[in-house]
Amino acid sequence: MKPPSGKQVSLGMKPFRRAFGLNFTSLTWCGGFLLLALMGSHWVSVDSDLVLHILYGRAVIADGLFSSDPLLAWSTEAPVLQEWLFEVLVAWLDDQLGLLGPLLVFAVLMGMLLAGLFRRMRRQGVCLWVALTYAILVLVALRIHLIIRPHMVSWLAVAVLFVLLDDWQQGRRGFPPTLLAAGALMLFWTNTHGGFLIGLALASVFAFHQAYRALAARDSTGLLQAVALVITLTAVSLINPWGWQLHFHLVAFLSNDLLMSSTTDFLPPIFQNGSLFVLLATSLAVTIPMLLAWRQVLLRDWILLAGLLYAAATSARNIPFFGLVMLPIAAGYLQGILQHSRRRFATAVLASSERLAYDEAGKTGVGWPIIMAVSVSGLLLASSDGVDLESVNVPVAALDWVDGQPDLHTRPVFADYMYAGYLLFATPVERVYLHALNANYPPWRLQNYFSIEDGETGWQAYLEGYDWAFVREDSDFDRNFLASACWQPLYSDDQAAIFRKSCDGQ
Repeated sequence: MKPPSGKQVSLGMKPFRRAFGLNFTSLTWCGGFLLLALMGSHWVSVDSDLVLHILYGRAVIADGLFSSDPLLAWSTEAPVLQEWLFEVLVAWLDDQLGLLGPLLVFAVLMGMLLAGLFRRMRRQGVCLWVALTYAILVLVALRIHLIIRPHMVSWLAVAVLFVLLDDWQQGRRGFPPTLLAAGALMLFWTNTHGGFLIGLALASVFAFHQAYRALAARDSTGLLQAVALVITLTAVSLINPWGWQLHFHLVAFLSNDLLMSSTTDFLPPIFQNGSLFVLLATSLAVTIPMLLAWRQVLLRDWILLAGLLYAAATSARNIPFFGLVMLPIAAGYLQGILQHSRRRFATAVLASSERLAYDEAGKTGVGWPIIMAVSVSGLLLASSDGVDLESVNVPVAALDWVDGQPDLHTRPVFADYMYAGYLLFATPVERVYLHALNANYPPWRLQNYFSIEDGETGWQAYLEGYDWAFVREDSDFDRNFLASACWQPLYSDDQAAIFRKSCDGQ
């Protein structure tokens, strides 16, 4: 058998390739793991969110869903733990393998996500070079928020849900199995991360497109399927410990200007951290093929483009969702453009891809599992120094000092927003004023926190019941406590300062 066009591309190592199966697809699968392995050492200690999720998971495992927050001092509110199932999972993994457990599991899942998207594009007829380029662009979109948090579950879920709904709408999957699989996915998603609202929105777009086509064709069955899809997934999303209250909680959180403006992830993309460059690159890679192929673009894809691009432009956190959904769609339209183009460049790209595809066809061997093992080993080695919270963001010396002060451990502490999680995780300290998971407590705590930071008149009244503080060195908090006659310094280094209250005056 001869290759479809031109001569077969050969590395001169045919017996070796046959034995080890080193083809383009397997290398791309493993490449995702290797890239993630190189990033792995930065995932855990970039902030304190993961350890806070572990602490909440431990509390749920020990006592079930609680009536008051187990980490906050003087708390009487029952927190809506929108990510309780994720927290139980990472707490169990931490118990089994330490912080390496969550890191290893989610690295594997992210590697499979990238490789799965590549494989999906190839199966839909996208040539090798286009599929590889767009898979790399997906990685670039994910990289801006590639840290272990519950949003990773939403990344996986939105990609899987899109595939399920697309296969159904393209006639590759029946409606009953699609509805069953999507319902099971939504049940898991709802109890793992608040991003399930994006899933409901995605399903609504597919349902609208299905209803539009059904009305045009006078197809009552298609119309009923569209309605059933939305109703079923919405109903399944109510199967959580809080029912509708979870939805109200998420909407209230996302509409709170104070919480949104104080959470970096929810701010619009900017040049300083590179997120705006990523949005520009990915949006061009999506919009140019869709505009060139505008006659073939489906209605649902225009709606998804408008909605996801708006979401990504208003909040950097949504850029990965934009990339995960829209980049594989755009790759398909770009493939169609290349196939209908008579330009030399398009012909060369397609011919080269065909030869590479022929070269890898039918190869078997042990190369794929070997490289998989090497990739996971690389992750273990790359992250061996990063899973113990050794980071410039972690005040290790100050935490060690607190660990040796047993008289402080049972007393509530006013801790810096970014340090509170580490303090609870790495020392026996039991309760803090607030922490970085600001969706878990009422906004007034965060408002009072900022009042203390700004040194507003009467700021010390907010600290009634707290007799020590753990804050960043040379911060506004540090200066306010130093200037107060009621707070005496106990410890300081180049990262943290610790104070103790010495009087009851305001």
